[in-house]
Amino acid sequence: MTLDQVKELLRELGFPKSSISDQTALTILALADREPRTGLLQGHACLADGARIHDILEFVRSDFDRRVAENTRESYRKTSLRPLMDAGWVLRHRLSTNDPNTHYRLHGELTQLLTLEPGSERDLLIAKLRIYQKKLRKTGS
Repeated sequence: MTLDQVKELLRELGFPKSSISDQTALTILALADREPRTGLLQGHACLADGARIHDILEFVRSDFDRRVAENTRESYRKTSLRPLMDAGWVLRHRLSTNDPNTHYRLHGELTQLLTLEPGSERDLLIAKLRIYQKKLRKTGS
């Protein structure tokens, strides 16, 4: 998927407009990436297995040739990962945000959605994820 396709998907899912950005789309693409990589957490062969913020930044630098300073970690955490976690589409592993082993993964259904072609199966999954997000907002979870 391209950045624009990911941003369009976020619009279809009812993601807050203020959080739809290149940075958020790049974060999703990084967390969906299945290319074998080195330097990841032990036991992780690709970013889709679980990526630290540093790993996401490296993906943006290497795969999209964008200049991203290491001190933008907090921006990625607050403006991209937090809204994605609030929507239930990204899971954080570890309790402490500053733990060097804290890593993030896409929810399985969002990963599946990224691979589906337009059609009824994709439409049903979008509807399901929208309902799930609305329930999370109502319960404050």
